[in-house]
Amino acid sequence: LFQIDNQMVLGVTRLLSARDYLAALMVRTKAMRTLSQLFESVDVIALPTTATTAPRVGAGAERYGESNIKVGGRVARFSFLANLCGLPAMSIPAGQDAEGLPIGFQLMGGHCKEHIVLRVAKALDSGGWAEQARPATFYDAVETLIK
Repeated sequence: LFQIDNQMVLGVTRLLSARDYLAALMVRTKAMRTLSQLFESVDVIALPTTATTAPRVGAGAERYGESNIKVGGRVARFSFLANLCGLPAMSIPAGQDAEGLPIGFQLMGGHCKEHIVLRVAKALDSGGWAEQARPATFYDAVETLIK
């Protein structure tokens, strides 16, 4: 029913107690308050989208999926904060590494401030900042799902 990475997360959560859950909620609340205070003085925060450039897709991954906890941790290191706090965020292309793999950064906005994130992204796109060539190896997940 679930892919292996989701099964592993569900398996770990079975080991957590109610006390663990409440402690996690307290951490989340503190993060939400801290970011709320920050967004009183700034409109958006720009951060890396990931801690690594795009990972190579393994053979058969297009069809069967792929799970690599080490790579997944590097990929999600910066994106989890917006998800944790329920804040709007989006990734913007920011160039390519030496191998031609895409690099991105994310814009994160305050609670219910999607319009500001979208305006900043549009301004960057209109200014040519987000223009980027398609990588030599390109996989269109949406197109594959439609077929």
